[in-house]
Amino acid sequence: MQSSILDEINKDYVKFARMKGMEMDEVLKKHVFRNSLIPVITIIGMILTSSIGGSLVIENVFSLPGVGSLIVQSISSRDFPLIQSVVLAVSFMVIMVDFLIDIIYWIVDPRIRGSK
Repeated sequence: MQSSILDEINKDYVKFARMKGMEMDEVLKKHVFRNSLIPVITIIGMILTSSIGGSLVIENVFSLPGVGSLIVQSISSRDFPLIQSVVLAVSFMVIMVDFLIDIIYWIVDPRIRGSK
């Protein structure tokens, strides 16, 4: 977040807002903070989706009961409908996380909303 804010502070629109007479606190709240949230939200979404996949691997490594061990057992017993349903459920979870990240983008950045 800090590096994203520092990148945004050095951009021309911040300098222009300061030249117009806006206070630095107002510039930070209205312009810099919202624009610097976009990369942070992207990283959070990537971490969440990779943790869903990583939990499947961790369950197998540490012999924990869960979806990961269920997939391994169903692959060993060639239970294809169960494999398909578990892969579908995990894919749905990843898609839902991505969808929530897109909604947060829409809330944070008015440029994404588009024109009416």
